[in-house]
Amino acid sequence: DDLCLSDYKKIICMDEEEHKPMVDGNNNLKNRDVEYWNIVDEPKVSGDISLPNCYRKVEELVYQISTDLTF
Repeated sequence: DDLCLSDYKKIICMDEEEHKPMVDGNNNLKNRDVEYWNIVDEPKVSGDISLPNCYRKVEELVYQISTDLTF
């Protein structure tokens, strides 16, 4: 089965400045929960900075998901 955007509760884009114009121009993303992490990557920002920031955001997301689960 192919997944479509409606299968996802949240869509995460790393850099709002770079990705928001693409999101805004995509009719399939209208009224979707899009979260921007504002992590700028190379060549603008070194991976030594962007990768640890991304790692922290993923850890936060995993924690949020794990606390939101009800068994």
